[in-house]
Amino acid sequence: MNDFCYTCNNEGHYIEEFDVYYCKKCDHWLEETCEDLLCLRCAQRDGKRPSEVLSEKHTYELSLTLNVNIEEKEAFDELMIQLIEDIDLEVIRYYIYQLKETEE
Repeated sequence: MNDFCYTCNNEGHYIEEFDVYYCKKCDHWLEETCEDLLCLRCAQRDGKRPSEVLSEKHTYELSLTLNVNIEEKEAFDELMIQLIEDIDLEVIRYYIYQLKETEE
C-alpha cells in the first residue's frame, strides 16, 4: 500500500469506495489497477485520473440527489460534460491546491 506520492512525496488520500490511494496534488493513482477483469473498482478508474473518477462519482451522486430519472440522466450528463469542458480544470486544481496549502 502506497500512502505517499512517489512524485511529490505528499501524503496520499484514500478513497474507500475504490480502495486506493491517490495524490491530490499530482492527480494520479498511487496504486495500479488489479489483474481481476471483473473488479468493478478498478474498471471504474482504469485509464482515468482521480479527478475524472471523482467528478463522475460526484455527478452521479448529484443526479441521485436531484432524483433525476434514467431518461433525464442522459440530458443531465450532457449538460455536466458541457459545463466541465467550459471550465479550465488546471486553473481550478491550481487554486484548490493553493487554498489547501494555506490551510495546512
